Amino acid sequence: PKFVRFERYVLREGFSVESLRGFERATGNDRAAIESVMNHVHLIDIHVDRPATEAQIRYLGRILKEIYEVKLRRDFPECRFIVSFNDEAELDPVDYVLTFIQADQGR
Repeated sequence: PKFVRFERYVLREGFSVESLRGFERATGNDRAAIESVMNHVHLIDIHVDRPATEAQIRYLGRILKEIYEVKLRRDFPECRFIVSFNDEAELDPVDYVLTFIQADQGR
């Protein structure tokens, strides 16, 4: 994954500034809420050529969570991040989501 710093945010590369501005207005500039939604990935969207089982989606989510943690720490050593993956049994496949926010929301 590729990440960029934009103003006070750390976001996945390729984000939409227009979407960012809309979320700023909608959340009252709540950085955690904005980063969470702007950085989220539905894991089912990664499996585009064939259906994935729950076990495959959950395994992919756990691995990607570790990758994001390492990559964010390497790219932004001055920041701390919370990387989240809802690794729960029996969710609808579209509900498995990976996202991240900066842990230090005061910056």
